[in-house]
Amino acid sequence: MTTVIIIAVIALILGSMLWILPSPRERRQMLLRKKALDKGLNVQLTKIKDISYPGKFLHCVAYRLLDQDQIKEKNAWKLFRTNEDWRMDIDGWTFDKSIAKEDVQDLETITETIARLPDDCVAVESNKVCTGIYDVLRKLQTR
Repeated sequence: MTTVIIIAVIALILGSMLWILPSPRERRQMLLRKKALDKGLNVQLTKIKDISYPGKFLHCVAYRLLDQDQIKEKNAWKLFRTNEDWRMDIDGWTFDKSIAKEDVQDLETITETIARLPDDCVAVESNKVCTGIYDVLRKLQTR
C-alpha cells in the first residue's frame, strides 16, 4: 500500500512539473520572439480591435521595426485580416476605416508582402515611427 501512495505522489509531482513546461508550439514562439529581439525588432504584448466582432479585442504580440528615417510625409495605415467579402480591400485584408485604400503608397509591395504572412498574423501597420505586424495569441483570444 505504501508503494502505491509513493508512486501516486511522484506521479502527481511529475504531472504538475510537465504541465508547467511550455509546449513545442510555445517553445517555437519564444524562440521567434527572441530572434526578433536580437534582430532589433520591438516585441510587445498588446491587444487590437477585432473588426469582425465590434467591441471585442484580440490579444496579440506586436513585432515592430522602428523606422530610422521617419519620413514626415509617409501615410499611416493599418490592415486587418478579415473573412468578410464585403469588407475586403486586398485579398483577405481590409484597411482601417480611417484611411482610404487610394491614399496608401506602394500598394503593390504591400499586397505581395501580406500574401507571404502566416495565418496567425491578424494585422499589419505602418506609420511615421514604425512598421509592424500583429500575431494573435490563440489561448488569450476573446470572443
